[in-house]
Amino acid sequence: MIGKKIIYLPTCQSTNTYLASQATQEDLPEGTLAYTFVQTAGKGQRGNTWESAPNQNLTFSYLLLPTFLPIADMFLLGMVTALGVHDFVAEWVGKGIGHLNKDVSIKYPNDVLVGKQKIAGILIENALRGENIEKSIIGIGLNINQTEFVNLRATSLSLETGQTFDLETCLPTLVKYLGKWYEMLKEKKYIEIKANFLAKSFQFNELCTYYTPEGEIYGKIIDIDTAGKLHLDTEKGVRTFYFKEISFFSLQM
Repeated sequence: MIGKKIIYLPTCQSTNTYLASQATQEDLPEGTLAYTFVQTAGKGQRGNTWESAPNQNLTFSYLLLPTFLPIADMFLLGMVTALGVHDFVAEWVGKGIGHLNKDVSIKYPNDVLVGKQKIAGILIENALRGENIEKSIIGIGLNINQTEFVNLRATSLSLETGQTFDLETCLPTLVKYLGKWYEMLKEKKYIEIKANFLAKSFQFNELCTYYTPEGEIYGKIIDIDTAGKLHLDTEKGVRTFYFKEISFFSLQM
């Protein structure tokens, strides 16, 4: 389904913004995908921008119509998207999958890491109707061949493997992984999806320090629910946070 209609943009400020605008002007089929290799103002989480050197990485967005998914479970869409990206990266560098035997994980809410370095980011923008999602624009930035970053906590497939990748080949392969997990969501395999997401989550069930506006908290992640709340077991009991309320790394790092 994903990639049923493909729009190539020689250059674009933001594929999310472009596709959202197009969806209001015409009746786009579900799975419509817009991609560019030269994105000049990509959007990230928390209002950040997404750094991407021209012609080095995958930057694309696609349209989904998950009208079957209640708003209360909307984080499942983020889970299946992150799992698709995770599995693509893990094919090359993942522990137990690729020959390099490196840890690939999903950092809440949906960044993909190799070790502690960010290799991919996901931005999901939903339009709601009643108690369900009407449509979703899902944007993905995946670092492929870029080797120098302003953000020192970033990496790429090329940095991790020493190889150079063909972007035109990587895109359809990644789309297959995304499509596989989205089909599982449509089949309402919620328990299996969540179990896989938790198993691949960064620092799941590990005692670690986290950072909140009220200070540092020591605890371990014991759950991430389908509404998008992170459950942290601390010495003062279980506390819940949304992604804007908690950080994994100190701002000084």
